[in-house]
Amino acid sequence: MQDVLLDELLNKLSTGYGKERASAAIKLGSKWDSRVLHALIVALNEEQDLEVRASIIHALANQHNQEALEPLISLLGHTQEYSLIAVIISALGRLRDNRALNYILPYLSHTDDRIRRNATAALGNLADKRAIYPLINLLLRDKDSDVRMFAASALGNLKTNDAVQPLLQALEYNEDTAEEEMGEVRAEILFALGKIGNYAALQPILYRLKDSDSIVREAAADALGYLKDRSAVTPLTEIVADQEEAYNVRIRAAETLGYLGDDSQAVIKTLVSVLHEQQMYNGWKLGTNAAESLSKLGEKGKQALIEASHSENEAVRKLALNILNR
Repeated sequence: MQDVLLDELLNKLSTGYGKERASAAIKLGSKWDSRVLHALIVALNEEQDLEVRASIIHALANQHNQEALEPLISLLGHTQEYSLIAVIISALGRLRDNRALNYILPYLSHTDDRIRRNATAALGNLADKRAIYPLINLLLRDKDSDVRMFAASALGNLKTNDAVQPLLQALEYNEDTAEEEMGEVRAEILFALGKIGNYAALQPILYRLKDSDSIVREAAADALGYLKDRSAVTPLTEIVADQEEAYNVRIRAAETLGYLGDDSQAVIKTLVSVLHEQQMYNGWKLGTNAAESLSKLGEKGKQALIEASHSENEAVRKLALNILNR
């Protein structure tokens, strides 16, 4: 049955009308059969419809087979279609073959924003340290906020201390405006600083717990979980306890407290208190994170969960028991 279905898809890829060929290509992308890769490469070279070609490129990326690298690079060098260039570059990143690096780098200075975005994101997937300085240049100088955001993410993936000061510099630069996209850039910078784990970033990250944008405050709380410095315990505990704080920030702060390992009374009491908040409309995510953090805080945390398992609140009992029984 599977062979029949595969034969049908291969046939549609070569003989179907436009939408059929595109649909067949996407479906074949998840089929790991020796015939599929060959058929997709042949179709890539023969196909003239741009949308179908884009579907074939996506399918080749989904194959995660390095044999697709050369055909994609060849097409990249022979097309002037911006939309196709952007899709090819994205696929090269998804293949995670570092031989693609030198073919992606020239597109970091392309005039088309989408191409630069995809090239920057592709470098994040490759995580090749040879890209660090081009990425820093984009982070500090590119006019497009999405490019800067992807550059920050890519630098976080590289986990190199050489990126810390440029990231901190960009954090200040992107604080000059309260526009929503700048908040997203600041958040990605904080995520990157957290992944790198350099303590030079500790105070700047703590400072962003007071940022005007909740996305940024959430990212700061997340980054502190990587650094695992006890100086973050008090501000994070205050955030968890603050019912006026944005819910997403409280969720992240509750999770991070578990990583910091502080079993003080203030932390235990705060985490227990949020177990009893009625947050059913949000799926009890805050309570779940609080309970999971308690489970990481040794005997004191475990005892707090045992006591919660006897609560008059049925939902709290179930939550505590679920965590205790894992």
